[in-house]
Amino acid sequence: MKILHDLKKASARSEKQRLIRQCNHPWLIHTFKYAYDKDKQYGLKFSSVPHTGLGEPCVEMFQLLDKLAARELTGNAARDAVEDFAQQHGNLIKLICNKDLDCGVSAKLFNTEYPGAIPQFEVQLAKEVPLEQVKFPVLAQIKYDGVRIVILKPPGQPAVFKTRNGKVVNLPVTGHLFNSLPVDGFMLDTEVTFLSGKSEDRTSISGKINSAIHGGRIAEEELRFNVFDAMHYHEFIRGSCPTKYKSRYTHMVHILQCVRSDHLVPAFTMPCENTHEVQELYKELIADGYEGLILKREDHKYTFKRSKDWVKMKETKTADLTCVGWEEGAGKYEGMIGALQLVGEVEGKFVTVNVGSGLSDYDRTLDGYEGKTIEVKYNSVILDTATNSYSLFLPRFSCVRIDK
Repeated sequence: MKILHDLKKASARSEKQRLIRQCNHPWLIHTFKYAYDKDKQYGLKFSSVPHTGLGEPCVEMFQLLDKLAARELTGNAARDAVEDFAQQHGNLIKLICNKDLDCGVSAKLFNTEYPGAIPQFEVQLAKEVPLEQVKFPVLAQIKYDGVRIVILKPPGQPAVFKTRNGKVVNLPVTGHLFNSLPVDGFMLDTEVTFLSGKSEDRTSISGKINSAIHGGRIAEEELRFNVFDAMHYHEFIRGSCPTKYKSRYTHMVHILQCVRSDHLVPAFTMPCENTHEVQELYKELIADGYEGLILKREDHKYTFKRSKDWVKMKETKTADLTCVGWEEGAGKYEGMIGALQLVGEVEGKFVTVNVGSGLSDYDRTLDGYEGKTIEVKYNSVILDTATNSYSLFLPRFSCVRIDK
């Protein structure tokens, strides 16, 4: 498929957009949609797929991909079918299975030329803002240290559970609660925890949700969905919600009253009129083992991006960084991971940092960190004078973020 070769060679974003815009290949949108639609998962990965001999997309390729996505073919049978197809028609199908066309074009960039071609999954995220810049009054909610789960209830269809980056979570027992409600067609935004919702449970809850993502059956009765927002289903899918938070909150409470489950509860929320009230509540919650607070104004709208409309207050800062490698340990840790090599943007600065503190002996024996999102606890961003690059002060490994 020549367009992929041309896109890979093009370095400028504008040039890639021009190539996409001018391409008249009849299967262009289908190819990108099958590769980047997060709802299409094929259960296969192929290493070192060359850009030579890709071949051209065809009806048979998409039919085979549909079988993989529907799990009509799995395991060795699925891999053999793709290998056979690739030998006859080219390696394009392998790139699609990898969910990466390896041409420097993201779903968001492709959608700038073909709006809505690839479904996107965007949620609102909080920012850290100095408390003196916050406009009062606000609603202060507990910042639960769990896994963000969005519950989608399409009109007339079963409920779907997704992480903040769109991965589907298998929760059939909880889904059954939504089958015959008098309300329909809505989205609930939640943070899933164990019943306490406190920080010490973060690793355990992440592991359970990760198991459910991969199709495992978990003890759903142990979960609590702390619900903090809601809107109509089509508003969420459209990525535009004109409703102010006060009305969304009322809608949320009404839905939860219809569900009538102790496992779906409104997030703890308290109105605060000034800085002093926020600080006192914050101290109380930190002392009780919670992660912090999220501050929201009643009149804010859901923005589907990181926004200062949600202000987060945490005792210890955290950052999500990408693992690009690791260093071998010494002494006790010889032959094991000594430190993970991490990079990413933190507080507006690109940081490079090695993190070994916080890794358990078991963590140090695992493979597969590279390319994963790693949550790191830290105190501040610092300039490393030896390398003239930014790093983190007192970085500690927290967990692998399976929901990002």
